[in-house]
Amino acid sequence: MFIYFNIIGRRSDGLILTENQSDKCNETNLISAKHKTKQFLKSQSQNQDVSQLNCLEIDNAFNLNYLIADNVIYLVLSDRKYPQKLARHLLKDV
Repeated sequence: MFIYFNIIGRRSDGLILTENQSDKCNETNLISAKHKTKQFLKSQSQNQDVSQLNCLEIDNAFNLNYLIADNVIYLVLSDRKYPQKLARHLLKDV
């Protein structure tokens, strides 16, 4: 159970404002998941939902928890076994 990285980005254009990652992010499957996470961030500029807290599954191995608030997207990529409740608390605390 592990959080691999988190990203805070601007929703209007998908610009990454800050990014924090663990040392394990160089593994091949994580590089793919990170790329998909960045694609998701950029795709949200067309989405008109005002605010949401949700989770997506990536490559059957990771969970992408995200929170959208005030034109900012907070993203956390974690191991699939990592408790979603803890990931959501992390997003709310940021």
